Amino acid sequence: SPIIKVYYQAYKMLISIEDQRTKNFMDFKGLLNKYDYQLSIDHQKTLHALIRSFAIMQYHSGQREYLRNVFEIYCDHLNRGFLYQKNKIHPQSFRNLVTFGLRLEEFEWVHQFILDHKEKIHDSQSPELIYNFNLALYYYHIKEYDKALDLLPDNFEDSYYKIGVKRLEIIIYFETDSRL
Repeated sequence: SPIIKVYYQAYKMLISIEDQRTKNFMDFKGLLNKYDYQLSIDHQKTLHALIRSFAIMQYHSGQREYLRNVFEIYCDHLNRGFLYQKNKIHPQSFRNLVTFGLRLEEFEWVHQFILDHKEKIHDSQSPELIYNFNLALYYYHIKEYDKALDLLPDNFEDSYYKIGVKRLEIIIYFETDSRL
């Protein structure tokens, strides 16, 4: 049964020791792609969320070679609609796509993504601030520091973003030797 094969490979990936982890990840990714069309949408979403989480976990644990995989998985899930709820995207998924895209220097893609999703950020009291912050990140990465600073919001309630804004502001001032 395809579903048993896919879940068994997911299990192997999750319990694998370090030297087999990448192979088991790639095997799971291959099986998931092969049998995806035979799985229910709920199973697809669950298994794709698992592979996305696993790849992010590997990247954040120091396996930098997973960066491209994480970004490609996120893009695939965006295209499939897995990241949307009622045609809206969660701020963390929005930020992850921007962050991973910028790290890979996919600047044009990131800019278009940000513009296309301005009105699609949900589960936040301040979607406009999240949009501006991510656009500021983009401008920082393409070295348009003045545009980045102009967009940095100063009234976030969310401490995660409040710290992110201050961090970006400090980095920009450091990069420009406070010439701005």
